[in-house]
Amino acid sequence: MSTEQEGNCDLCGATPESVYCAEDTARGARVCVCPKCGLVQTLYSDREDGHHAPSTSSGAGWGNIRHGKGLRLDAVKNDLATRLDWSSIQTVLDVGSNRGDFARWLFDHTPSVGLLAVEPDGEIVETYAGDSRIDLRISRFERLVLESASIDLAFCFHTLEHAESALEMLRQIREALRPDGRLFLEVPNLHLIGDPDVAEDFFIDKHSFHFDPGSILDLLAVAGFAPEWGPLDDDSNITVIARPTDPNTVIFSPERSTGHVRLIEQYALRLAENRERLIGVAERIGDLAARQRTAVWGAGRLFDALIRFGGLDPAGLVLIDEYLARHLDLIHGAAVHRPDVLRRDPPQVVIVLAKSSTTEITRRIRGFGIKNVVTYQDLLSAN
Repeated sequence: MSTEQEGNCDLCGATPESVYCAEDTARGARVCVCPKCGLVQTLYSDREDGHHAPSTSSGAGWGNIRHGKGLRLDAVKNDLATRLDWSSIQTVLDVGSNRGDFARWLFDHTPSVGLLAVEPDGEIVETYAGDSRIDLRISRFERLVLESASIDLAFCFHTLEHAESALEMLRQIREALRPDGRLFLEVPNLHLIGDPDVAEDFFIDKHSFHFDPGSILDLLAVAGFAPEWGPLDDDSNITVIARPTDPNTVIFSPERSTGHVRLIEQYALRLAENRERLIGVAERIGDLAARQRTAVWGAGRLFDALIRFGGLDPAGLVLIDEYLARHLDLIHGAAVHRPDVLRRDPPQVVIVLAKSSTTEITRRIRGFGIKNVVTYQDLLSAN
C-alpha cells in the first residue's frame, strides 16, 4: 500500500492508503482505504473533463448510458410504497433525477405531491423537463442552496457514490429535510466484489465512494441521521430509510480497514484470473455460433469483457438487450435488438450473459418458445 497525499478521508479526515488501481482508468483513479475508519473512496489525479460518450466497458470507463437507476427502481417500488407514511409527504426531493423514472412512479403513486428534481446532465431530462409539477434544477446537488426544513422525503438513489463529499451531501440533505422528514437511500454494496465470478471492474471512474453497510451507518450517524428501516444488505446494494436526528460521534473499527484491504486485494487477483477464463467461454460461444443461429441476451459489461479479454468475435451474433437497445444502436459493431426479435426471427440457441437476473431472463426467453438456453454460469462451469 502507498499513502495518498491528494485528499483526506471523507468521514474521519485521516490519510487514506492506496490499495488498487484499474488498468484503464482515464482519471488516474486510485482506490484507497482509510486506515482509521475503513471508508473506501477513490482519489483522482486528473479532473473529469465534462460529458463523456456512453460506454459499456467492463473496465473503469463504464458509464454515461444513464439507465441503471431505472433498472434498479423496480426492485424498491414496494418498499417505497409501503415503508413510508405517504399521508405526511407533500414535498419530495430527488437527488439525481436521471431520466425521470422515479418522478413517473411518484406521480402515479401520489399525484398531488410536489417534486424538486436535481440532475446535472441536461441532455437526459427531455421526458420530464416540461412537467409543471416538477421544479427541475440542472445542477450538481452540491452546488445548490436549498431552503432549510422544506422537504418531507429525500430520495437519494445511486447518487451518493458520485458525490464530491458523501458526508457533505448527507448533511445538505438533512438540512433540507423537515424534522419529521425521511431519507430513502440506496448505494452499491462494496461486498459485491466478493463475487467469485467477477469479470467486470467494480471500481469505475464515475464512483468516488464504495460503501459497505458499516460505513453507511457511520456516515449517516455523523451527518445526523438514524436508520428507521435497514440497512438492507443484499450483497449488491445497500438500502436504508433514515430520519433526521442529532449528529453523533462514532467509534471507528480498525478491523474494518484491515478487512477492506484484504477484500480488495483478493478481488484484484480474482478479477485477473476470471478474465483469463473468458478465453474459454468465448471459444464455446464461437463454437455454438458456428453450428447454429445464436443470440446473446445481455449487451453490457459481460459482453464487453468477453470481447476485450476473451477474444469473442461478435460478428453473426444476434445481440439483445432490453434496456441498452433504448439508448444505443450498436455495441462493438453489432446491432442491439429488443427482445421481440426472438419472435420475429427466432434463433436456435440463446446465451444469457447475466448473473443475478439469469432466472428471470431465461423465463422470458422460454416465453418466446425457445427451449435451447445456455447461461453464462453454464459456460463458466464447462471451462
